[in-house]
Amino acid sequence: MGRYSSSHSTRREEGRGKMKTRNVVLLVVILGLFLFGYTQFIGRGDQSLADLGMANAKILDLKKELDETNKASSKFQDEVMRMKHEAEAAKEAKAALEVELGPLRMLQGEQQAIAVENENTKQELKKVRKRLQDVERQLEQEQLVSKKSEDALEALWAIHNRTKEDLRVVMSTANADTRKQSECEAKVADLERSLSLAKNELKSVNTETEAEAERAKEYEDKLTAVNSDLAVLRKENSFLKRRLDMLESAENDRLLRGDRETRRKYVIEEQKQKELSRALDPDLAKPVEAVTWNIAAVNNNPFEYWISGTEEYNSLMDNVANFITSPGELDIPVGRVFTQEMWKDLEAVMKEVGWANIDVVAQMWEEDFKKRRIISELMNDSLIGKKRLASMPDRVTNTITTTSGLAMRPTVINCYEGSIADMNKWWVAWKKFMFNRELEVISKRKKVRKFVYEMLKPIKRTKYPAVTEEEERVSLPLQTLVGAIFDAILVHIMNHASPGVWEGIRGEMCDKLNKGKNTRVVNILTRTYNTANVIMLQEVSPDFEKAVKQSDILDTFEVYFSEKADDARGQNSVLLLRKGEYKQIEEVTELVVQELGANVPVANGDLFAITCLTREGVPYLIASFHGDTNGLATIPVVEAMHKYAATLTPHHKLVFGMDANTYEHPMPDQQGVEDFAKYYVSKNLTSCYGDNPDPTNYTTFHARTHLQPQLNKAVAIKDRDLKGDKNPKDHILFFKKDFVVLSTTKDNTGERLYKEGMVFPTLAFPSDHGITSTVLRPNEARKKLLSVVSWDTSPILHPFDYPLHDVMEYDSLEDDWRKAAASTVLVDTIVTSEMIDELKEHMRQLMWDVANVDHTWESIKSNTVAEFYEKRKRCGAADLVTRRVNGVRRPSVLTCT
Repeated sequence: MGRYSSSHSTRREEGRGKMKTRNVVLLVVILGLFLFGYTQFIGRGDQSLADLGMANAKILDLKKELDETNKASSKFQDEVMRMKHEAEAAKEAKAALEVELGPLRMLQGEQQAIAVENENTKQELKKVRKRLQDVERQLEQEQLVSKKSEDALEALWAIHNRTKEDLRVVMSTANADTRKQSECEAKVADLERSLSLAKNELKSVNTETEAEAERAKEYEDKLTAVNSDLAVLRKENSFLKRRLDMLESAENDRLLRGDRETRRKYVIEEQKQKELSRALDPDLAKPVEAVTWNIAAVNNNPFEYWISGTEEYNSLMDNVANFITSPGELDIPVGRVFTQEMWKDLEAVMKEVGWANIDVVAQMWEEDFKKRRIISELMNDSLIGKKRLASMPDRVTNTITTTSGLAMRPTVINCYEGSIADMNKWWVAWKKFMFNRELEVISKRKKVRKFVYEMLKPIKRTKYPAVTEEEERVSLPLQTLVGAIFDAILVHIMNHASPGVWEGIRGEMCDKLNKGKNTRVVNILTRTYNTANVIMLQEVSPDFEKAVKQSDILDTFEVYFSEKADDARGQNSVLLLRKGEYKQIEEVTELVVQELGANVPVANGDLFAITCLTREGVPYLIASFHGDTNGLATIPVVEAMHKYAATLTPHHKLVFGMDANTYEHPMPDQQGVEDFAKYYVSKNLTSCYGDNPDPTNYTTFHARTHLQPQLNKAVAIKDRDLKGDKNPKDHILFFKKDFVVLSTTKDNTGERLYKEGMVFPTLAFPSDHGITSTVLRPNEARKKLLSVVSWDTSPILHPFDYPLHDVMEYDSLEDDWRKAAASTVLVDTIVTSEMIDELKEHMRQLMWDVANVDHTWESIKSNTVAEFYEKRKRCGAADLVTRRVNGVRRPSVLTCT
């Protein structure tokens, strides 16, 4: 800020004067303008007054509008205030609602937790079932497992108390598990009884084993004695050969003429060898009795074949046949028997077990199966039979042999002991059996645990050509659906044919036809065919082994099962060999199968082949085979067996028993017996029925009812003689060069008697195939003995090549020789340097190269005699060459000079 000064004040005063001047000028201008405007205003006065009046009027109107606007604004403000109050009230209500929704959201969270817990509960229930089933395997932990099961059920009960529906599920499951526990306890008791029986059987087996061991020891002693005699004969024969070989040709004549005792001994020993060879000659073995039998029917279904029964049975079967052959209005859609609700249950459980392509089967159900008529379009559909869509799941699951007994699917066509006349009860039991039942079975000689649905097998086009590619791809869920429909229709038919009665008839049939079937088979083999050497069985179920163990058949036969057996399918070939007659048994099934071409319908268990030796040392190739229904696999399998026998076992005798499924009058897709005979004859094979078997020499005659899954094979009772299965299906093949048939018989009674024209099985004979038995003798052309004498008469080169056992001085000389050969005397004390020099001189005269002689002599002259003889092989060639040249012998101890 500057200092105050007088010059600054003067300038300020001058500025004020100038401002006054400007203000005066402006005032004058303003007054002039005002006067001009006033003059103008006065000129327009009247007009302005009029406009002013109008303006005042407008102002009044505007005031009125303003008042109204103010009133409206006041109302709007009141409304705004009201809405603000409502908004505040709404906020308060919302806050209160949020408070109220809190428990609801918590409830939703709890419901979700309940759903999760419910899923966990299902898993826990599965674990509980698993623990309950473990009771069968772990008897010693019975109480502990039961306690854990109860604790788990109580925990599940507490979790499911939150919802009534879940509580109902848990209660139902708990009740089921309680029943299952009771069943387990009953099974435990059965196992304890079985264990007691097994112990008794073990004692019996031990006793038999001791007796067998004694017999085996006796046999071994006899065999040892025979081997000892044979060794003596071989030793004496060897001595005679060496004795003859040591003699010069001239001396041989003299000695052989003079030594009568030696000649006599030689002839005697040769005769002994002939007699021993005759006794041990494999081609002089006794005849072989071979038996083949397909024991398939009756396995499970008491209604499968027509039999002579009671009036109630005949009435029931007639009503069933009439229902199926002439259903009329009873031929309702499948969906009215196997309902949509049943399908949805089945669809859900098939998805749950992880099967693929359920959507494809669902489409088949909706567009095809649901709309079909139960009889004309489903039960009588021959394609379903050819595709095995009903028979295959029935074959696998109808009756399953477990380690604790038989497990049966709830169906009309087996001996299921529960009541299934009520359709709803049947469906619940059926689902539980197929998808919730876990069984312990024997598979490939080992115990395994499986659910029933896991035992189903895919249906292959190679074996059943009628199956389409899509059906093959979805064959597991598809056959399950068709099997369920089939079982439902059967229950429906039985309830219509004989309501309230049919289950009692079925129980009586099971007692007479099914239970103990394998025991009857074993009894026939033990009683009637105990003289057989080889028995070849087909279509054997796993429970046959139990019947064998509980019988006396093991006293006579050894029973062999294939490593390739399919216990779930239950159609295995088995061999029985007479005890003590065969040894070195080796399965060769896989090697034979490798000779098969592609697409041959042979399943595991259909073929079983072994090689073995008889007690006398004769090699055999023995096989049992079950062909497909149409016999299309029979020739390919025989071809494979022929290739294997001709290339890998050319010296084995083939005995091949089979159910060849050959027909008297074959359809285009069936194997005729006459063409089959032409084929095996072309392979130098023949049959127990000869090169030209009689097509009317039947080994089967049965007629299936309508209560079985292969309805394409069902026959009315009045048509069974014309339409029954009467065909020559069973054969025993062998090479013509090996055997001659002594006799062949058939049997459909179990008494070595075949009643022509009789339908079977019967109450006494448990199979739909007759027994074929043949006695074979080794071919006569093979029985002739050929005595061949071989003698090398070449002269010996020196007299000390072989020892002489009948010259006393020789033994002494031989001992002295061995001592001298082991001497420590040096070579150069025997062969001197002068001798070597003379030898070299002779060599030079012959123009030989003597460069290496000195080196060789230096290397051996300091050796002992013993050391030299270790190297004597070096001069072996020279010794052999110079012992005798053109009849002149080298002067040597080793020659006869």
